[in-house]
Amino acid sequence: MSKPSCPLDVPTPSPLRSEVQMRAFPTSFSQNPGPQWPVTLVPSTFTTIHLPPPAMSDSNLLLQQCVTQLMGEGQCADCAVVGLRSGEVLAAAEGGVLQYLSRRELRLLLASNRERLQTQGLSLGGMPLTLLRDQLTTAGGAGGAHAQRSMDLRTKQRPSQGVAVCRTRTHLLLLMGRHGVGSGLLNHRAHQMAACLRNAGA
Repeated sequence: MSKPSCPLDVPTPSPLRSEVQMRAFPTSFSQNPGPQWPVTLVPSTFTTIHLPPPAMSDSNLLLQQCVTQLMGEGQCADCAVVGLRSGEVLAAAEGGVLQYLSRRELRLLLASNRERLQTQGLSLGGMPLTLLRDQLTTAGGAGGAHAQRSMDLRTKQRPSQGVAVCRTRTHLLLLMGRHGVGSGLLNHRAHQMAACLRNAGA
């Protein structure tokens, strides 16, 4: 007597088939036992498939390219771009301190009470800074309302380094220069990159 055929035509699982897909096969057998001889449908071990992380949005990709370009010029020791709406660091140089900017530091940076910044200073990413010039919340100048929204700072740690903060409608651009890079040059570069981000719609 010939061996009866299996009523379900189930293909052998591929080694690359995900665990969720392979677990779905035995469901029908719990309802219909089918043949009495052993039928192995699910391997004893499953292949773990690591899915790639979600693709970076076009906007964040543009911001990261901006950071990469600034760091590649050799004048910046650190750089970060912060979203004003989310309060999050959207792009930053690897290994820097500006990527650790906290929401509390951001609130103090944008606070309406500017006298506190002048007398007590502030910190960015836990790095203590001294305020040199502050026009971050005031508009003016021939460059337009947004062109002059910036501030200059210096690190309290010696030897000190210059830090420039430039504001667009939706982002903050933070640059820390290398030792010996003047704050004027750093601020000028921050304005240029902020203008590029505005023109690109970021």
